Amino acid sequence: MTYLKNKIQFLNKNNLWYIKNNNSKATSCRDAANKRKRLGIEGIPLYDELKSKAGKVIIDGEEVYLLCHCRANAYLDLKKISIALKADNEVIRLDSNELYEVFGAEYGTVNPFQDSKELIQVFDEDIFNFYTAPHTLITNGGTLYSSIEFNPNELYEKLKTINKQVFKADIIQNKTKKEYISTSIGIITGNGPDSGMHLWKQINSKINEKFSKKNMMGGDLSYPKIIVSSIPEMGLSMELDKREKEVWYHLQKAVVTLCESDIHYLALACHTTQYFEGDIKKICKKYNVIFYSMADVLEEYFTKHNIKDITIFAIPIVANLGEYSAYRRLKNNFDITPIEMELGGRIEKLGYNTKNLKSEKQYISLYNKLIDAIKKGTNGKNALIALTELSIILSRYTNVKNKIEINLIDGLEIYADKFANIYIDTLPKLN
Repeated sequence: MTYLKNKIQFLNKNNLWYIKNNNSKATSCRDAANKRKRLGIEGIPLYDELKSKAGKVIIDGEEVYLLCHCRANAYLDLKKISIALKADNEVIRLDSNELYEVFGAEYGTVNPFQDSKELIQVFDEDIFNFYTAPHTLITNGGTLYSSIEFNPNELYEKLKTINKQVFKADIIQNKTKKEYISTSIGIITGNGPDSGMHLWKQINSKINEKFSKKNMMGGDLSYPKIIVSSIPEMGLSMELDKREKEVWYHLQKAVVTLCESDIHYLALACHTTQYFEGDIKKICKKYNVIFYSMADVLEEYFTKHNIKDITIFAIPIVANLGEYSAYRRLKNNFDITPIEMELGGRIEKLGYNTKNLKSEKQYISLYNKLIDAIKKGTNGKNALIALTELSIILSRYTNVKNKIEINLIDGLEIYADKFANIYIDTLPKLN
């Protein structure tokens, strides 16, 4: 029995798509994943590295060789493999001598590119689930210094035409199994459009920051799928108490449209229309979509960081903590107070003026007015910025927190951090 040693020959002969690359010596799956190259980036998620093991088993009294494959963030279960093959005994892994004698391979150079009709190949079912972009896997190129990127579905379908002993089965240990659904986020914006653009930018920035700290940033491929719906009528919410029905008519349509667009989470880049959080959650529940309101996220943040006194900076209809303010319920657990009425009018004017800024000089002027308002209007140690236009102004001058003795809490930034963490937490990990 002979097995192919020239992997490229197999791929070319069968007209399979692949990209070959070189890497520094890789001695394990985790080590290899950190060194693989794809789309100009060095390093891939561990779940995109293919783990392959060679073994032998007795079936109907005859000893046969097999290759077993799974994603590298999982562990193979030899008992499951034996059951799937209806074998007479448990799979025995080949030692280094037999691995070399039979396959001409060493540890770390086993891969599925074989056309022998006598060889059994078993692929774990999870290999074919829809993971993160670009939906390819990488394995060794027959040496510890090379890699081959390939399409697992294409490879499997081709192998099935060559060898009737190629199977899919659940062959990984239960403790490393995790159902994975590619996470997508919907953002509704329009009051103003820059609010949603800023939230989107902040979510990606937070993901970049968190991944970079772990040396896991993979460029564009590391970001979530995000669908943005910008509704001009959201601008009516600046007068929500007078235009409630009209605002909800347009907002409701946007929520339904996004829920029908295959999203998993919904974000609303506006503090004013958070007033409709209960109605939004009812719609989302019908579509199995999760909506986190600003109030939900801020309540979680205040509790986690033991923040008790908060002065809220927003337009009057939000800052007064009255009927139309989504933050009125926070009064139950926190000492949250509105700014004075006169100052609220100034903040509202700042919000309107921000929508029409055209020069850096104008931004600086509004920034200075905002800082002055925060200094004069904060009742305690903490100031909550609950107007997205103010968040955009503050983001342009990141050193602001070092210039005033007040803990500035940017509601939109905290919101972005929540969705960044949600996305990262949904990614498959090694148990």
